[in-house]
Amino acid sequence: MPPEIVFFSRPDGYCAHLNNAFYDYTGLSLRCGEGGGWERILHPDDRETNWQRWLLSQSRGEPYALCIRLCSNDGVHRWFLSRSHPLRDENGDIFLWVGMSANIEEIIPNESRRNVAEIRELAKISTDFSYASEIAIRVNRLASLFSETFSSLNER
Repeated sequence: MPPEIVFFSRPDGYCAHLNNAFYDYTGLSLRCGEGGGWERILHPDDRETNWQRWLLSQSRGEPYALCIRLCSNDGVHRWFLSRSHPLRDENGDIFLWVGMSANIEEIIPNESRRNVAEIRELAKISTDFSYASEIAIRVNRLASLFSETFSSLNER
């Protein structure tokens, strides 16, 4: 599998950076993918779904995940799991979206590759798992904080 495509977007959604894996995969010239330039490699049937999901994630400040097809430098669209997470400052405001798109073409059975709904379900499961993991981490942090607080109270 080729290396993952890593990208950074501003809070307004403008794609500010794509790593070299993007340019190696697409064959586009350096910096041509920035802004909305990357959208030219998105499969036409995935554009509306991608756009709607991205706007929803942006408006809610929640992680984005979607299975999409990206066109390679050989003209073939391959399936990628694309995910992006917001990074927040000390005030809770999003200052950057960090994302990664991983080529999942090889792990999708041949008979499923044309079933877009089934493949998109992978992204939903992945997002649900991500939320569950994030909640578990926060619960563990709170439990640790409460434990430290109650321990110090008991020592008094």
